[in-house]
Amino acid sequence: MGTAHVLELARAAGIGTFHHVSTAYVCGLRTGRIMETELDVGQRYGNDYERSKVEAEAVVRRASHIRSLTVLRPSIIVGDSRTGYTSTYHGLFAVVRLGHTMLPRMVIGSTSSKSLLRILGIDARDRKNFVPVDWVSAVIAHVLRTPAAQGRTYHLTHPQPVPTELIARVTQEAVERFSPSASPDDPDVRDERWFADTMRSQLGVYRSYLRSDPEFDRSATAAHAGHIPCPELDHDALLRMARFAIECEFGRRPETWRLPESTCGACAG
Repeated sequence: MGTAHVLELARAAGIGTFHHVSTAYVCGLRTGRIMETELDVGQRYGNDYERSKVEAEAVVRRASHIRSLTVLRPSIIVGDSRTGYTSTYHGLFAVVRLGHTMLPRMVIGSTSSKSLLRILGIDARDRKNFVPVDWVSAVIAHVLRTPAAQGRTYHLTHPQPVPTELIARVTQEAVERFSPSASPDDPDVRDERWFADTMRSQLGVYRSYLRSDPEFDRSATAAHAGHIPCPELDHDALLRMARFAIECEFGRRPETWRLPESTCGACAG
């Protein structure tokens, strides 16, 4: 309904140019190559969020007063590629936060990244499509100020998805390096079974995303924003993001960190 209200405002104000931020996961549970030109092809959905995004896009596309529609579909947005900065703590950060919260009740070495994947039933060869927030912002800003780039649908996705094995390894390293752990003599110390049960229950809301992502077509993105390369999300970049989240206590202590003069790695130079 929020999208419908914004469309009504545009109609009342005589606005015919519309920029709609959706999600690459309008594809639902589809596999294979997902085209930017596709929306509702009868796919099944992993959750109501995905379904709501398809319905919102459909509402926009049916609006007769919108003469120019640009749709931007990011995948899973993570932190700044150079600084690690983030202002939201979903997705990747939810896993790091849970590990950070649990570690004070566990002894380092009592579980591992391989255990995390096994516990969650994830294949280490699966891949998740993460994109850094600085790159997403740079591409959206470019499209907004470039009339020739408007009127299309863009998959703001990474050409090199991150292996789940790397995500699990970075999560383990981050919490072991930057979070407090329990002492072996602590009478309340917990074992791997407790870790497993807690992980499963606390990450239930993300269960539908614990799958390998499909291949997202990036034709429009490459054609109109190819000069803004998507930064690589390697071990060091993901570790910076995890460290930032832990040191800022997942948003509770933002005063511990300050923005440098330039944070847009995608626009550097």
